[in-house]
Amino acid sequence: MRLKNRTPSHLKPLAELAAAISRGAATPRQPRATGREWVSKTDMTSYLRCPYAFWQVDRGALTQNDTFDEITVRLIEDGVRFHEAIVDELEAVPAVKPEMLMSEEFRLFGVPVIENQDLKLLGAPDGIIAAAGALIPIEAKSHRGVQRSDELELAFYWLLLAPYRAAPNADPRGVLILRRDGAPVEVEIEITEHRLAEARRLIAEVRHAREHGVRPRMCGCPACRGPLHEEVLAATAEARDLTMIWQVKRARAQGLEALGIADYTALASCDPTEIASLLCEVRLCVSAAEVLRWSHHATAYLEGRPVRFGPLPQTDDRYIALDLEYNPFGPDIWLIGVHIAEGDRNEQHILWSDTPEEERANLIGLAELLAERPDLPVMTWAGSTADIPRLRGAVTRFKLDGLLDEMLTSRHVDLYRHAAGAVRLPIPTFELDAVAGYFGFAKLSDVRGGLEANILFDQYLAARGKRKRQIKDRLIAYNRDDLAALATVIARLAEL
Repeated sequence: MRLKNRTPSHLKPLAELAAAISRGAATPRQPRATGREWVSKTDMTSYLRCPYAFWQVDRGALTQNDTFDEITVRLIEDGVRFHEAIVDELEAVPAVKPEMLMSEEFRLFGVPVIENQDLKLLGAPDGIIAAAGALIPIEAKSHRGVQRSDELELAFYWLLLAPYRAAPNADPRGVLILRRDGAPVEVEIEITEHRLAEARRLIAEVRHAREHGVRPRMCGCPACRGPLHEEVLAATAEARDLTMIWQVKRARAQGLEALGIADYTALASCDPTEIASLLCEVRLCVSAAEVLRWSHHATAYLEGRPVRFGPLPQTDDRYIALDLEYNPFGPDIWLIGVHIAEGDRNEQHILWSDTPEEERANLIGLAELLAERPDLPVMTWAGSTADIPRLRGAVTRFKLDGLLDEMLTSRHVDLYRHAAGAVRLPIPTFELDAVAGYFGFAKLSDVRGGLEANILFDQYLAARGKRKRQIKDRLIAYNRDDLAALATVIARLAEL
């Protein structure tokens, strides 16, 4: 194929892309794009995570680091390592020719920044499959399953590559390289018209946010839980914002507002069946029972009291409360906290482990504690999705078949699950600290949560002497606080 002055007109954009890629691969360059109307993939995904935090960063009120917590940083670093491991195995392509991009199988990684002048988009997909000029974007992700954000990123890159595509009628699709069982696995993704429309809408919303600002709403992102927390909480409380209702996130709040429900006051007297039906018509399907729970939560705010609408488990002052501390990036459980309540008699056991041998011994020790009091229920907060799966995994890992079977089944009571289906408090979350705080529990530990606890545990492993003991004492105090908080919630919910 001859390209000088004789490149067929339908291949000229492809030739421009090949030249740009070759220049960028040889000498990485800054994009030419300037102006607030230009949107990158990072802009879109940052806005998707939290519009308010995106706007605060975009206007310079926050730094990008303020939008990450330690877990997010670790996940990003892990993703970078996964991506680099894939790219390192590929042979570098020093120069890209248009005929390469018209081949069927040619793949290119290390793509430089590409610009779409028509749509004012810029970005660099992890890779491109030529696919006879269809230009299929590739994204490498270190997680296991396909996520909505993955599909939106592929949709963004499909739009980005549109001016260069020599197969304009190609079906929109992309490829994800996911990590499953430690190995990269390719998954081909159909990019639906719904996802393309969603990507276009988000791109438009990014531009609108830059021009008009963003309304603060309740959010669980690191920025809104951290530096923006007090500001967001005050603003949403004053506005009686719909996101103050538990499990009404931004999309549902916008859907309710489109129905004329401006704040949670209107939810208290709504018709749950009608609202559920109308939301389902706009692809925000919820049950009438869920809308009724929103209504109960609105009533709790308006009346300033707990609202009970369903049965809670029968509890008295005799139970075992359980709380674990474990590595979110690994299988090990490094602390098992046990609070045994028997009327006026209370005792706590802290089972700490530095080594697999100590962890195994702690599992057996926990089983012995439970066997001594076979008639007491084992209470957790969100244990069905956290503590119990961890214990199951540990029992299997140490080949302790049958150990804790009874505790993991008939004796376990996940108070969080029961409370979430039976009561609402005039607070926006169902996190243990928030619920216990509402009931008057005063936290003593200076450790702010599980994330900080795991950071401290990493520091503990690297420390020596007095410093090591100080960290261990802080972590034990943190777990004791959690056990006391759970005991407070058990007692106060029983009063309801």
